[in-house]
Amino acid sequence: MIEDSMLQFKRSFRCFSCNKECPDSHVRFLEQYGKDHMFHMTCVSCGASAYISENVAYSGIIRIGVMTDIVSEELDRFMQKEPVDENSVLDIYDLLKSKSMLRDIRIFE
Repeated sequence: MIEDSMLQFKRSFRCFSCNKECPDSHVRFLEQYGKDHMFHMTCVSCGASAYISENVAYSGIIRIGVMTDIVSEELDRFMQKEPVDENSVLDIYDLLKSKSMLRDIRIFE
């Protein structure tokens, strides 16, 4: 199933940035969660990179792309790291707040 999905993905891929058809684009399968697949791609025409979430549903294949500046070579390094947990984010926030570094950062809600 993964291989079939990957072949279909490559056949039908259009770059999110330049909109050129990229049958030879660099597409890398990352992970599968049930019927959801994650890919990383880099367009050979313009060099734009994106993460692609693909869901195989009854109505067809649904793909959502998010542009990124992470290139394929950096993926291995990031994929081996542990995820950042909520407490670490709050610790950094508290550290920045205590050093008065947050006074110039505006949060829009």
